[in-house]
Amino acid sequence: VDFLRVPSNRDEALKTPYSWLRGKAEVDAVPGGLWRVHDAVYDLSEFAALHPGGAEWIGLSRGTDITEAFEAHHPCTPMYLKMLAKYHRHDLDPATHPRNSPFTFAPDGFYCVLRQRAWAVLQAHGGKRGTWHTRAISDCLLALFALLSLAACRFDSYALAALAGVALAMGAISAHNFFHQRTTWRMFILDLTGLSAHEWRITHAISHHLFPNTALDVEISGLEPLVAFLPSKSKSTLQRYGAPFYMHLFYCVYMFREVAFRVYRVAACADRRPEEVLWVLPLLLFVLGRGSVAGGAAMWAVMLMSCSLWFVWVGLTAAHHHPEVWHSGDSARHPSSDWGACQMAAVADRSDVTGNLFLVTTMYGEHPLHHLFPTVDHSRLHLLRDTLISTCREFGVPFHNRTIATMAAGKYRQMMRTETH
Repeated sequence: VDFLRVPSNRDEALKTPYSWLRGKAEVDAVPGGLWRVHDAVYDLSEFAALHPGGAEWIGLSRGTDITEAFEAHHPCTPMYLKMLAKYHRHDLDPATHPRNSPFTFAPDGFYCVLRQRAWAVLQAHGGKRGTWHTRAISDCLLALFALLSLAACRFDSYALAALAGVALAMGAISAHNFFHQRTTWRMFILDLTGLSAHEWRITHAISHHLFPNTALDVEISGLEPLVAFLPSKSKSTLQRYGAPFYMHLFYCVYMFREVAFRVYRVAACADRRPEEVLWVLPLLLFVLGRGSVAGGAAMWAVMLMSCSLWFVWVGLTAAHHHPEVWHSGDSARHPSSDWGACQMAAVADRSDVTGNLFLVTTMYGEHPLHHLFPTVDHSRLHLLRDTLISTCREFGVPFHNRTIATMAAGKYRQMMRTETH
């Protein structure tokens, strides 16, 4: 799976969500800085305010090829295609300019057939919108975080502060379910950690979800050269054998780095967003609860370190990093370049998470289905599992199913891997 061009800024030392968008626009080279879907250009400026998923998604993707995003986020029924056609710019069609992405969406291919079947199942069960269960999980975790934080202050317990950090990390992971959908307050639980739901829509939803384990996956390039998950003979000894040890320090400080970035953006950037100060709320909670700036800040730091450790460990263990999972440089796992088949090659599921909605919501469960249908609420994904398995068998698409333990061990083996498969 090779892109025609790789962004010239991919290997820059300082990587941000905004630099990734600039790199994507550079390699897509969409005429007029508009939006490309397959081999046509569209001006979605006026449509942005009407977009059912919210205007933010349209604004973030301006000037890029959004083929994968359009296909993965919509049923692509005649109604959707007719609506899109209203904004077609015939004078700017890039017919002689091939797409940078190698992925295809043939009507009779794996993904389009699976999508048609999946949407039929969802319609028979009330649609893709979530039940109260996922909302209740997020709300309860947020309340648990507040209660544990107050208890930590009341009993002067750093252990309880660490447990509060775990609760906040789980709440932040559950918020991931919501920022794939139309904007809702629950997605901003993530911002309490110093992370940004707005930026995660770029790095996670637009980059990682659409191009996992490829050169365009910023969740891969953003870790380099500290941690190199892509197999390469140029990996240094330190990257291969040191990363499995020193990356645990990265786990602990990751969110402090994000807090520092929030401070910088609020102080220096004109495009700062109101929610970028939400990380201050947990700090204030501990400062007021302890009645001391120094004591409250110290307890907040313990909480945030615990939160960071849990959040990053779960994220890097969830589904993608194992020697038997496809990474850029490996040979294709399927004879076609079908986007869905390539997604399945780069994603694994975990049998000890599947089937438990709490674990699915807080440990990135049902991951293959979530990658294929990112806007479907986690509470509905289980409805599609049998359809996915049967369609995989029909098209000869591999389905990786492992456990938390094998994925955790495989992550370290993947760091050390230099040979492509």
